[in-house]
Formats: sequence, C-alpha cells, structure tokens
Amino acid sequence: MEHVREGDLREHLESHGPLSERQARAAFRQVVSALQYCHRRGIAHRDLKPDNILLDEDGTVKLADFGFGRRVSDDSKLSTFCGTFYYMAPEVLRQEPYDGRKADVWSLGVTLYRTVTGTVPFQGQSLAKIKRQVLAGQFEAPPRMSREGKQLLRWLLTVDPSQRPTLDEVMQHPWLNRGQEELRPYSEPPGGAWTPRSWK
Repeated sequence: MEHVREGDLREHLESHGPLSERQARAAFRQVVSALQYCHRRGIAHRDLKPDNILLDEDGTVKLADFGFGRRVSDDSKLSTFCGTFYYMAPEVLRQEPYDGRKADVWSLGVTLYRTVTGTVPFQGQSLAKIKRQVLAGQFEAPPRMSREGKQLLRWLLTVDPSQRPTLDEVMQHPWLNRGQEELRPYSEPPGGAWTPRSWK
C-alpha cells in the first residue's frame, strides 16, 4: 500500500493545533473534491472524520477507510446506524431512512469545524445531551472564522437534509474558492486504446 508519511488529520490537529482558515481551505478543497467524486460514482462514505483524512508531506490529502461505504442512488435510502457518534447526521441519530450523501455533507461540516477549532461543534457531559444539540442544530460558530466560513459551516450543518447542500453546490461556495480557481468536479481523462498487457 501507499505510505502516507504525515499520518491523519486527527493526529495533526492533536500535535499542532487547529489549522488557519487558509490552511483548512487548502485541505478542505481536496476532501470536497474526493468526496464529490465518490458521490458522483454512487458511493457514500458514511464515516467521514479527521481520522480518515490522510496527509502526505507535499500537502496532498487522501480520503481513506471505506469500511462503511455503500452504494447509493436517488431513489433509495439507507438504514444502517453507522459512523462515529460526534460526526453523525441528525437523521442517522434519529434512525430514519437517510441519503448517505447528505449524511456525508453533515460529517464534512463537523470535520471542517474541528479542523479550524480543534474541537467538535456539539459537546456535552453525556451522549444524550450531545444528541439533543445535534437534533436541534445548536452550536457556536467559531469566533475567529470569517463571515463566509461561518455561513458555510451553518449550511453544511443544516438539520433538515432536504435543505442541506449537495457537494456540487458546496464546490461553488465563495469560502471554498477564495483566492483559488473555482473548484470543479473531477473529470477522468479519456482512457484511449490500452490494456494492462500493453504496459509489459
């Protein structure tokens, strides 16, 4: 397997503290791109969190651990209760049928929050209290984050999944594209006429 020298994002945050908005944007753009590619190919990750975001020494971000990954479509819902509690979308916690892609978008919001603050947005002395906060969408926006960044967080952490954005919509958000070329969906290069045997 490929060796990713810098470990995962959780380890990095614990060792070095939160990322600046500029640093977070550089990493987050790559995560959004990778996850959007998965969604376009009909795959929901369902366990997105800093532990599953790997960092290479050149700043390349890789999405890992598809153990809960599942095929999804527009006309089917998932029902498996899975993922990591602090990153679970409200509809998953309510154990309702859910769209895995919209659940991924929620987890993306929690991940971004932790990346810029070092903590998760929903906290409490018990899992029951945290669950109540998640279901109500109650969290404090990071005080040092830009207005656009706060707006993006609130959009990602929209309780009603029907109002939560798709990753195609997230790609167009001004915070994600500030000072950068607009993020676009990945398109695979043409395959051409080759077979693995032609490499030998």
